Amino acid sequence: MIGGAGRPGLATLILVLVLTRRNAFGQAFVLQGGSSSLFDAHGATIEARGSTISTALSIGQIQGEFVVGVQFKRTTRALTFRLGDDVVDFLLPTDVFGGGRYVPVRGAGVEMTRGKAHVMAMVGGTSTTRGGPFFHGARWGSPVGLLFVDRGVGERWHLFSRNAFSTRQTSISGVEWRPTDTLKLGAAGGAGAGRPYVATSATVERGWISGNAAYVHPHPAFSRLVVDSPTSAELENENLSLTLRPRPWWSVSAGRQHLVSPLSGDQSERATVNRVGGNLNAVGFRLGGTVFDSRAGPSDSLGISLSLARSVTESVDVLVEHFRSVSKDGASSNSIVASLREAISPRVGLVQVVSGAGNRPSLNIGGQFLSNPLTVDVSYQTVYAPFRVGNPFVQAFGFDLRLHLMGSLQLQAGTYTTPDGRLKYTISGSQWVSRSGNAGSSSQGFRFPRYLVRGRVIDVTQAGAHRLGFSGLAPVALAVVR
Repeated sequence: MIGGAGRPGLATLILVLVLTRRNAFGQAFVLQGGSSSLFDAHGATIEARGSTISTALSIGQIQGEFVVGVQFKRTTRALTFRLGDDVVDFLLPTDVFGGGRYVPVRGAGVEMTRGKAHVMAMVGGTSTTRGGPFFHGARWGSPVGLLFVDRGVGERWHLFSRNAFSTRQTSISGVEWRPTDTLKLGAAGGAGAGRPYVATSATVERGWISGNAAYVHPHPAFSRLVVDSPTSAELENENLSLTLRPRPWWSVSAGRQHLVSPLSGDQSERATVNRVGGNLNAVGFRLGGTVFDSRAGPSDSLGISLSLARSVTESVDVLVEHFRSVSKDGASSNSIVASLREAISPRVGLVQVVSGAGNRPSLNIGGQFLSNPLTVDVSYQTVYAPFRVGNPFVQAFGFDLRLHLMGSLQLQAGTYTTPDGRLKYTISGSQWVSRSGNAGSSSQGFRFPRYLVRGRVIDVTQAGAHRLGFSGLAPVALAVVR
């Protein structure tokens, strides 16, 4: 979304309105707004969507700064034209662990897909995103031109090239090969922002074996594009994640990751996280344990978690967990968490959590309610926060609310626990309004469907891992409400 206080933002808005005027009818309008302490942002967005054209206007304030943004997109048979602020998915096939792949940009671009070939070209600049989940704007960064090319060769090969032309050039190319349906290999090399980069990867999904491996050798100051503000963490050196499930009733897993989080200039922060754990189901009990070794300077710590769970009846489940951590200076902490979950009905579930650290026990009560107009989920989880100084095990409060009013009006609120253990919130709302092709017709809202099906699937052998933020699996919550 191109915007700001100057004339370029106004000129772009006028151009977009002119381009979309012919398609003003037959559109759906989305009104969205909210407030978030996670982003320190408050604002709103109005968006018009047609069959081939979409336009959005955002206005808000983030960290005391006023932001205005505009975004325009038009799609034809094989082409998609974009104007304004956008986010480029700088994905490399070797990114088997994720990474800092999303880069904000602003300008004009076009995408073309033909057969197994996909090309994306863009000219404009990088940007510093200013906004939140419910409104989007940005500030201009460095000028840049992008050319991304992907080409499938046969059924097993995928060739790719990522190029950026700026003050420092980026050109990373490589290949992905699937020798079998269960094995995928990748290799990439080149330069990012003028700094050398090499990466290889392997992914295996075969029966009882699931694993990812990558070796990445970036320059200490590597980045995918020249940006004015730090992006997400990248990987370096060897990285591994492996899960073995020889039998349905037991499994073991291990992982190792080297993370590099850019700060400013050529400076960066590094962390290495190792973990190993296992799960066992026997005679009606579920046992789990995980050991974490986190090395991040002053946040170095060793953490151990143990869990024991059992379903007492079809609707009652009991879980007891023990957590212990030892920090770099030798200080240690211990805590015990016991929870009781009750499925009162397909719509209602309750959870009681008793936790104790030292001589300070506490009782928390939560639960879940599912219905067509309202969904509420209050939970308590122990997560592992590797960047938290002292005890990295955090008893996190989780809250998620979705409320549907007056047909298509939807309100949302939720909490999020950051990697350093802090709790943040986001509140937002949105409204759909449709308009038919008849210029004289009145606006109307979409009717919410009569039936709602919501669910999550759990592998009970991984329940302990979920509570520590790994291989996210949650208790089953499936309901059909009327």
